[in-house]
Amino acid sequence: MSRHLFRATLAAVAIIAFSGPGFAQMDKLEFVAPGGPGSGQDSVARAVAEALRVEGIVANPQVVNIAGGGGMVAFAQFISSKQGDGNAVLTQGAGHVLFPISNKTPVSMDDVTPLALLAGEWELLVTKSDSGIDSISELMEMYKADPGSVTWGGGSPAA
Repeated sequence: MSRHLFRATLAAVAIIAFSGPGFAQMDKLEFVAPGGPGSGQDSVARAVAEALRVEGIVANPQVVNIAGGGGMVAFAQFISSKQGDGNAVLTQGAGHVLFPISNKTPVSMDDVTPLALLAGEWELLVTKSDSGIDSISELMEMYKADPGSVTWGGGSPAA
């Protein structure tokens, strides 16, 4: 997807989400991005903030970057410092949703209110071609029989 199409899509979603009966322009909206400048979450937050500004929906959107802990540092700070703040939102990706489950963090999706799904993503699970594993069922059987025999890896593609 081209960067322009991506931004146009985000703008359309934001306009739909923030328009309607009784809509009034917001003076400010703070986006907390759980990653450093230039990260995927930073890019999403900045694209949505810019779309809201250009469309006259938010006069002064701001992006605040909080990196660390696989997004959990930002998540925890958002929960502790922005409770009840209607002018603050946190961007999250699929990994940030799953991280609290797999790492038993003290904060989770139960501590926030999801507002909108801006994009979906496919997750890819692969094995080496010579692994002998040909299906997810075979992989799960192997994992259930001996969890230590399976090595997992993950990451994000470079932008």
